[in-house]
Amino acid sequence: MDISHMKTFREKKEALKHVQGDYASQYRLLRDYVLEVHARNPDTTVKIDVESEENPTAETRTFRRIYVCIGALKQGFSAGRRDFLGLDGAFMKGPYPGQILSAVALDGNNGIYPLAYVVVESETLNSWTWFLSNLGDDLGLGTNSNLTFMSDRQKFHQAMEKLKKLNNDAYEWLKQIPPQSWACSHFNGRAHYDALSNNLCEAFNSKLEEGHDAPIINCIEFNREYIMKKIVKVDKEIQKVVGPLTPTATTILDKIKSKVEQYIATFYGDGKYQVVGPWQDQCIVDVGVQSCTCKRWELTGIPCKHGVAAIWDMGRNNKDVVSPINGRSMWEKSGIPTTLLPPKHCVPIGRPKKKRTISTVEKEDFVRGDTTSRVHRSVTCKKCNNVGHNARTYKGQRPIVGGGGEQSKVKGKGKETT
Repeated sequence: MDISHMKTFREKKEALKHVQGDYASQYRLLRDYVLEVHARNPDTTVKIDVESEENPTAETRTFRRIYVCIGALKQGFSAGRRDFLGLDGAFMKGPYPGQILSAVALDGNNGIYPLAYVVVESETLNSWTWFLSNLGDDLGLGTNSNLTFMSDRQKFHQAMEKLKKLNNDAYEWLKQIPPQSWACSHFNGRAHYDALSNNLCEAFNSKLEEGHDAPIINCIEFNREYIMKKIVKVDKEIQKVVGPLTPTATTILDKIKSKVEQYIATFYGDGKYQVVGPWQDQCIVDVGVQSCTCKRWELTGIPCKHGVAAIWDMGRNNKDVVSPINGRSMWEKSGIPTTLLPPKHCVPIGRPKKKRTISTVEKEDFVRGDTTSRVHRSVTCKKCNNVGHNARTYKGQRPIVGGGGEQSKVKGKGKETT
């Protein structure tokens, strides 16, 4: 090895030593970093887990795991509350091995909503249990809570190969059914999400990949900064939205509405419809419970083409009617012990009015003769052709020239002229 190569080797070794030293030193600063995150982000949860130490008086502890869930993300998830979480893991790079596990939710636009992440020693049942237990505590989830989880364990082809070895007839039968139907048949619509892949988490991890080879604090900070910028970006997009729906929901619904003209909805009572379309597409829609036998309405929360056809028919034919009620003798008796009395009333001074007070607009119409009401219709005097009085209340007004025929008679002071 010549001198130049030896020099390069020594410099590379020193640089690596310096970098690795930074990796080690950041663990000593990790607790200080946690205090800063707590101070700047209220309701944030950060937990550090360390290896068990046989000597309780020892002055050092070995890092094992760290859990981070920003307060604003917890509050946003609780407000939107779509009961869906995607789970995924990615390897860390650098001198200290480990993995980053993440939980990603959905926003109202079916976009990525990062919720929590951890750095753990490896992806094991124990590390996942620790992660999800902390997350459950943060979200206030109990044993009876209902959440839909999506992981990266959907290895259809591997499972099919195993099935083929066990029972080839079963393999051939199952192969005829599209794999996406296997999972869809068990979707209950609670999450309002119909995707079958974990692309949501994989997309999130791809955004964070640049920070996977950084020291521990830099790695966690890379995640936090990405989320901080993303929230601002999403907020700007929200300001541009026109209408009550998100851009994705608007696009989906517009596509659905463009196909509805081919469908015929037949009402058969109690908010239910039979909807028939091309290619023997026939389903039953219950508008009251927002369901359709095609399952799309329940799965996505957006009316399917059958549902839209039923809703349009309901609007055209006024299916939402006011129901009749029984007479007093059949009314159910209220169990409330107190008796209602009429409100306090002060009798006004003077003779009570029987006629309705005419508004200013009606008075103007009365003068112009624009009103169609017989009560307030303007009248024309037959003697002088003036508007505002009749022949009975005529008091000698001057006649309108040219009105009332060839002759106009004017009555005044007991004389009559022609």
